[in-house]
Amino acid sequence: MSGVMYGSYENARMASAASLETQEESEAVKEYRIVENILRDSYSLEGKTILEQEDILLEATAEQLEGIALLPILLEKYPHPNLAEQCMICIANIFLKSKDIQRQCIAAAMRRMKFREFPSLDIFLSIIMNVQHQNDFRARAALINTIGAIAEHLGGNRSVGHLIRRSLDSPDDGERDAAIWSAQQLIKFDSEFAVATIGHVVDMLNDPSLPSETCRKLVKILGASHAAASDHAINCLTRQLKNLNTTSPVGQIGCELASECALQLVRLSVRIPHLAEVTSEFLADSGLKDPRPKLRKKCLVLLEKLAYREALSKKTVDSIVQFLDDHIETNKWESNYLVKILEIVSSKENIEISDEFCTKIYDFYLRAQSYEIKIHLCEVMSSILLCSNLNAMFTTDDVFSFIYELTENEDTFGNIALTKCIKKLLKVPGEHDGVFPLVDVLIEKINTGGKHQLSCLKLLGVIGWRTSVMV
Repeated sequence: MSGVMYGSYENARMASAASLETQEESEAVKEYRIVENILRDSYSLEGKTILEQEDILLEATAEQLEGIALLPILLEKYPHPNLAEQCMICIANIFLKSKDIQRQCIAAAMRRMKFREFPSLDIFLSIIMNVQHQNDFRARAALINTIGAIAEHLGGNRSVGHLIRRSLDSPDDGERDAAIWSAQQLIKFDSEFAVATIGHVVDMLNDPSLPSETCRKLVKILGASHAAASDHAINCLTRQLKNLNTTSPVGQIGCELASECALQLVRLSVRIPHLAEVTSEFLADSGLKDPRPKLRKKCLVLLEKLAYREALSKKTVDSIVQFLDDHIETNKWESNYLVKILEIVSSKENIEISDEFCTKIYDFYLRAQSYEIKIHLCEVMSSILLCSNLNAMFTTDDVFSFIYELTENEDTFGNIALTKCIKKLLKVPGEHDGVFPLVDVLIEKINTGGKHQLSCLKLLGVIGWRTSVMV
């Protein structure tokens, strides 16, 4: 009896599910018909005046653009393969027959469409690729932008790759910009295209007549390279950066292009981890020795990003330590930035540091002149005590005594690094007797008031929560 009831329940459930699916499909078809009617290029100009004809054409174009804009929403709401196939064929025909404004709208709409598998890709391409033969720069730009929007589905398509490379040499800025953007998309997925395109891009970059803005855009293609051509790409980027440092050591334009090369080096390394250590060594060399402050700052920002990802080599860390050894007594902004990088390094388990590193940090603290640098060095020491098993020549009480000395400067209390440092020190196993003199200073500052009274209260709260000190 129970088996019969269960069978009846299953039949009812399946019938209900089928009914819902049929209802959803009918709703999808209904909405598609609405969009199809909007897309249909059907209107009559017979017997109309010139002004009336213009109004009709404008209205028809507006409706068609509306239909194109609605398609991504429709396909996201009803992801049925048959519906998607009909829509793509319809869109391809509109792209072939309509004007540039519709083509540009289609290119924009295609960026919003996400398909696991593109429906009727060969048919879609065979229709829209006919536009490449038109003597119309805007039409080809729209075609190339559309190709870029579906680049993840086009790996291995040689005709598409040839079209993009040809358009990179276009005399029209719009077509060339479209080709650069599409190349950035396709080069991620197509190894053959990546190998063939990198050499072409390098040849273009070596052309002295090419505008600097175009060069910056071309460099982004190298940064997006497929893993199969990544070694070639990183060699080209480093060579380009070295050439810029030689030919334009102080020029503003060369500095901007060099900064873009450095950025693309890191983007490539983040996607392809085995390149990261080589990149970090190169950036450390450029960031610490280049005469241009803007490029040095850019390289240090990128080194910080690599440090967070535990992608700095021991050689890079040694270079940073050596630079600090030479400049720690001056109040250069680079010193402050490099100390922040070392704080990240000391808190990461996969970055190798040594006992000598700990000794250097202690020495840097004694020699540093800037209160801000001293606070960050205290944070480095607290990270070493908390995260490493090295035999450091300092203890938690030593670092607490350093912090106590720094409280002579009023601005010390408002520094976020101080809070981080105290939190780390209180997590280190063992006694924390060195914290009590600091508690007395904080209570005194709270009682006397001042601009950092709130910061002192927060610090006192952190200490009280960590150590159960009742104030």
